[in-house]
Amino acid sequence: MTTKVKLIIAGGVVLLLGVGVWNKLTTPPIPIGSPCEGLGSCPGECLAIGDFKPDDPKICTQECTSDQDCPAPTTCAKVTRLTIDGSGGGDFEDVGYCLAPQ
Repeated sequence: MTTKVKLIIAGGVVLLLGVGVWNKLTTPPIPIGSPCEGLGSCPGECLAIGDFKPDDPKICTQECTSDQDCPAPTTCAKVTRLTIDGSGGGDFEDVGYCLAPQ
């Protein structure tokens, strides 16, 4: 590979990284408790609520231990979370998440 090709590739990588950083800095985060779409749209975690179906709604949330950890109007609610390990096995655990009152 010639030096010119290496420089073009490096410039492309820098440009893509710059666009990603610019987008992250200029896009306001989705508030905790609001619907979200996935990667990068939420300052916490974009959590699917439902029965593990692809069309289950997703809510922007964060882990919590009490209501004081959550911005109003959300409160800390216990959610049963499925964690899957590398071998394909999994385990359920109760975790607190900031969710809007139902």
